Amino acid sequence: TEQCLKEHRGELTIKCKLEVFRREVEEAEDVRYDAFLADMCAADKNMFCSSVKPGESRVMGCLESHASDPKFSGDCRAIIDRRSVRRAADWRLDFTLRRACANDVMAVCRDEVLAAKLKVSASGKVLECLKSNLGAGKIADSECKREVEKKMVAAAADLRQDTSLTLACKTDLTEHCAGVQPGNGRLWACLARNRKKLATHGECEEKLFEREVWMSGDWRYKYALQSRCASERQVLCHGVSPGKARVIRCLQGKMDDPKMGGECRTAVFEDQVRSHNDIRLNHELDQSCASDTKELCADVQPGEGRVIKCLRDSRHTIKAPDCRAAVLRVMMSAADNYLLDQSCA
Repeated sequence: TEQCLKEHRGELTIKCKLEVFRREVEEAEDVRYDAFLADMCAADKNMFCSSVKPGESRVMGCLESHASDPKFSGDCRAIIDRRSVRRAADWRLDFTLRRACANDVMAVCRDEVLAAKLKVSASGKVLECLKSNLGAGKIADSECKREVEKKMVAAAADLRQDTSLTLACKTDLTEHCAGVQPGNGRLWACLARNRKKLATHGECEEKLFEREVWMSGDWRYKYALQSRCASERQVLCHGVSPGKARVIRCLQGKMDDPKMGGECRTAVFEDQVRSHNDIRLNHELDQSCASDTKELCADVQPGEGRVIKCLRDSRHTIKAPDCRAAVLRVMMSAADNYLLDQSCA
C-alpha cells in the first residue's frame, strides 16, 4: 500500500503527501522501515550486506555499492535505482548527506533550505546549491565535501540523479532522448548531441552548461573520462590527485603515450575539443587567467573559442605566470591538432 502511494504521489492530497514524505525520511535512515525494499532486496542483503549493521543508511549504501554485481537481483536493482533517483530530489531523503552537511548547508544554502521546508519536495534545489558551492570552494567540512562529490559522480553516470536539471530538460529529454536508456552517461550524451536543438528551451541549455562548468575541474565528474580512462589514470597519472583539473591535464599530456588505449584517447580528445570552445569549460585557463581575462578580454563574448583566442593574441601582455603557462599549453595542443583551434576547426 505504501509503495502504491509513492507511485501515485502526484494524485495524493497535501496531507497524505506530507505523511508519505515523513515516512520516506525515516526510511532513508534504515531500510528496515522500508518494507517494500526490505522484501525485494532480502536475498541481496543476505548475500552482500549480511555483516553490515542496520541504521545510518549503512545497508542502503552497501546495496548500492553492489548493485552492478552480476549476482545482484534485477528486482532489487530496480528498486534501489528508483530510491536513489527519488533521493536526489530532496536532500532530506539522503540521511548521509543531511548529516554530513548539516553545518555547511545552512552556511551556504540557507535560502534553499528554508524554501524546502515549505514544500513536500524541494526539486533538488538544496543539492543543486551544494554542488554549485562545491565548485566555488565554499564547502568547508571535508565529510560534506566528500558526500557532495559522490553526488556529482552519481549524476555524471545518470542525469536523473540531478533533479533540477532533469526538470529543466524534461521537454528536451522527451523530444530528443525518449528511447535512451538511463545510466552510463547516455542521457548526458544525448543532450550534448542535440545541443543546438535546445535553444528553444533556454533553461535546459543554461543548466546543462552550468553543469559542464562544475564538471570541468574533476575527471570523476565526466563519465566518458572516468569510464574509459580508469586504467590509464592508474598507470599514467598515478599519484595525481583529483580536483583542479589535475588528472584531466595529466591525461591530456599523455595522449601520445603507447600505454593510452584508443577509447581513452578518444574520450580525452573529445573533452579537450569541448574545453577549447569556451574558457569557462577549461578549468585551468578559467582559474589562472581570471584577472588577465578581465583586463585584456573584457569586451569579448565567451563561446566559440573567442576568449581563448583573445588571450593567445594578448599572450605577451599577460601578467599572471600561471596564465601564461596555461595559454602556452593551449597553443601547443592546437599546434598538434588544428581541431583544437576553434578559429580553424
